[in-house]
Amino acid sequence: MLFDGISIAGNEVKAKSFIERVRGKRFRFVCVISYTKTCEIPGLTVAGVNSELLQHTPAADAEFLYHGECKCINSIPATPDGKPTPALLTRAALKTAEIPLPIRSGFATLADTIARP
Repeated sequence: MLFDGISIAGNEVKAKSFIERVRGKRFRFVCVISYTKTCEIPGLTVAGVNSELLQHTPAADAEFLYHGECKCINSIPATPDGKPTPALLTRAALKTAEIPLPIRSGFATLADTIARP
């Protein structure tokens, strides 16, 4: 179903109500990126090209979102099979919608971003 040019799937009543509540308002995006040792459990995550880069992945994602490039590693984070970080899509959406990007969180690697944890 379409409502004011927006495709709706699921609960149409709730979706229409949400659209009406946010119509004309400015949005904020809060980026919460962190690192836990849980991701080091073999087979649990596909983040990071290898286990040595895992601890840098959150900081690199934050740097990419804010600067458009990573500063703590030499390339954007990727999976072991080469899939790039979802931060590519997030950054494109934020830039397109002109949504500001404050970054707050706990990193294993200190990110070069707008705010330091």
